[in-house]
Amino acid sequence: MTAAPDNGGNGEVRPELAELRERKALLGDEARPEAVAKRRATGRRTARENLADLVDADSFVEYGGLAIAAQRARREVQELIERTPADGLIGGTARINGAEFRDAAACAVISYDYMVLAGTQGVFGHRKKDRLFELIERMRLPTVIFAEGGGGRPAIPTTRSSRRSTRVPSPSGRGSPDSLRGSRSSPGAASPATPSSPAART
Repeated sequence: MTAAPDNGGNGEVRPELAELRERKALLGDEARPEAVAKRRATGRRTARENLADLVDADSFVEYGGLAIAAQRARREVQELIERTPADGLIGGTARINGAEFRDAAACAVISYDYMVLAGTQGVFGHRKKDRLFELIERMRLPTVIFAEGGGGRPAIPTTRSSRRSTRVPSPSGRGSPDSLRGSRSSPGAASPATPSSPAART
């Protein structure tokens, strides 16, 4: 099968492809120099640096990297895109030390990103975590988790038009039954794997 061209044959990049490339470029540390500088000032490394040093080059397949925090009632979407990449949870599959597993991923890797809202656990981050845990269980993947973070994120409205809403809009635009009224988890606590737990609803 021949791959689809990047343009319509006239040398111009399709706007949706250009937007995708711009969004993916904002995921890297180089897109957040101020946040990285603050991290360096404390003598810490970034989440993506830790993952890059852990996994084999070009083997990491990220899940849900384009997710952002569900805080549209407090911040503009563009600000969320720039300041909350991946909703603070970087996760996916990769290989370590050249290992092979069923001709696919050798392991799963997950890291909370302290540069995103102090590494707190958000709605879409929880969904990504739950999806990865399902994959880990089904494929019996070894898993590495960098669990630095600030615990559960405070409950807030998710849209400007409905500040009292306790329902979270899914990426597709349809409503979700996930409540935002769950209690906050203690700082540094491990994320529960079940979406029915209080922390999974923050």
